[in-house]
Parts: sequence; C-alpha cells; structure tokens
Amino acid sequence: MHSKAIGLCSNLCSLLGLPLPDLRADEDGALCFTVAIKEIEIGFVADERVSADHIQYLVHFGSAPDEREPLVLRELLHANLLSQQPGAPVFARDPQTGEVVLAGLLQLGACPAEQVLAGLVELVDSAISWRNTHRVVQNVQAGDAARRLLDRR
Repeated sequence: MHSKAIGLCSNLCSLLGLPLPDLRADEDGALCFTVAIKEIEIGFVADERVSADHIQYLVHFGSAPDEREPLVLRELLHANLLSQQPGAPVFARDPQTGEVVLAGLLQLGACPAEQVLAGLVELVDSAISWRNTHRVVQNVQAGDAARRLLDRR
C-alpha cells in the first residue's frame, strides 16, 4: 500500500538531502508528507481511495495581505481560467487559514524523481516570486493544510 508514494518521498528526500519523514497512513488511509524547497513547503497527499496512481501536491504560496486579498484572489481565479490544460494545477484558498496553495496531481512512476524535482523547483520559484510581489505571510504547516484541502473534496 502506498509503495509508489513512499518511493517518491524517499527519492525526493534523497535528492534534497533531507531525512526521510515518518511515513504512516493516517486513520483514513491517506499518506501525507511535506518537503521544503528553498523554504517553500510542499505538501503531498496519497489517498488510494481517490487514486492509487496519483499523488496530490500543494505548493504553499502564503497568505495575501488582508487589504489586497480580494484583488489577489481575483488574479488567481483568472490564472485558473487561463490554465485549461487537462491536469493543470489550480489555485485554491484554505478557508481556515486564508493561505493560497497551488494544488495539482502527479502520476506516480510516470517520470524519474529528478524530473519531478525540477518541476517542483519551477513551482517553488513561482511561489517565491508571488510572495515577493504580494508580500505574503506564512502561517500554516503544509501537511495540515494538505490534509484539510483533501478533506474538503
């Protein structure tokens, strides 16, 4: 169970020089783990009830300043609309924390971990640029937000 997700986690941690986290499924059977790249947290959720061949990722962009939040959220909705490729990641807002996340799915085993990491680094660079543009605040742990986002399905 979750062998492909555990393999991805192991390979990513090895490439990043990180210790392997404690990988145990939660009470619902989902496997959640978090890695940090350039101080940006990326949460992963593998839930075989949803798909045995995919893992959800959530890149944590941060919270927009309160005074600019409506404008920022409008920009993110526009980005979602313009990103109409099948399987394209989408922006979401965690209702409990207000944090913006980019959520997508990876097909497990479809490409080597080095290629997955390269794609994640591109997303992390986008998150860093977005944070600098919007002067965002970091306020939650990625694993907690990943679990909450999955629970809202």
